[in-house]
Amino acid sequence: MLPAQFGWWACRLSSVGLSGLAAWATFRVAQGLGLRRAHWAVPLVYAQPLFLHLSTTTLTETPTAAYLALATWALLAGRRCLSAATFSLALVTRHEAIVLLPVWAWAVSGWAVSGWAASRDAVSRDTLPP
Repeated sequence: MLPAQFGWWACRLSSVGLSGLAAWATFRVAQGLGLRRAHWAVPLVYAQPLFLHLSTTTLTETPTAAYLALATWALLAGRRCLSAATFSLALVTRHEAIVLLPVWAWAVSGWAVSGWAASRDAVSRDTLPP
C-alpha cells in the first residue's frame, strides 16, 4: 500500500469522527433545549441519507456540520465567544455558510437565547406527549 493511501483513509476516518461529533453536539443541543427524548437526536441525524453518506467522504460538508452543531451547543450553554469562534470556522470551511451570518448575529445578540429558554419551557410542558 502506498503512503498516500494511508492519508486517504486517515481523511475518511477524520470525517467519520467529525460526523460523530456533529451527532453528539446535536444531542447536547436537544438536551439544552430540554427535549424529553433528546437521545433520539443521534439516530435521527444518521437517518438522514445525505448525512450518512457524507460521513465517510472527504468533503467539507461534514466539518461544517460539526462546527455549526458545536457552535449552537456553545451558544445554548451561554458561551457566546466560543460559539462565535466555532461559527467562524464554518465560514472558513464553506464559504456558502455566509448566508447563516445574519441568523447567527441575531442568535448571539442575546434576545434569541432568552426566547429559546421561554420556548423550551413551552415545548417541554405543552407539546410533547408524556
